[in-house]
Amino acid sequence: MVNSIVKGKIFERQMANFLTYITESPWKRVPNSGGLASAANRDNITFQGDIYNIKYPNTVIECKHWKELSVSDLYNPVSAFANAIKQSKKESQGKDWILFIKANNQGVIMVHHLFSTPETHSIIEQIPHKGLLVNEDNLCLKKIQIRKDSKKNKI
Repeated sequence: MVNSIVKGKIFERQMANFLTYITESPWKRVPNSGGLASAANRDNITFQGDIYNIKYPNTVIECKHWKELSVSDLYNPVSAFANAIKQSKKESQGKDWILFIKANNQGVIMVHHLFSTPETHSIIEQIPHKGLLVNEDNLCLKKIQIRKDSKKNKI
């Protein structure tokens, strides 16, 4: 049995590999999973979020791996989902952010603001997805499709 911290780190590496594959530019896992640039440590803005790419300095990527995610979580203001959105907004410090959530046996969901900058949009448009849900806060939720043509990028 793998504990939740290890699952989170594995998911961060998988998403870094996937984003490297689709953008053809290297994404890296932030040491200490964003601990170098948490909201408390605002001096080191190079390492915001969980994974980064120096080519995309104004986009913050957060990754969460949960046991489960239900539809009711999307509308519950005190759910883990709502807290992840709040954390993404806080950690991004006004920059665009993309949140990837993996739930066991449910795939990966991408969450981002509907009105993102061209930099962030250039990443989002390359990610294959199914479905789209936009809520009252202009947040987009998409179930993403991981391309199967790269063994490194299976999620």
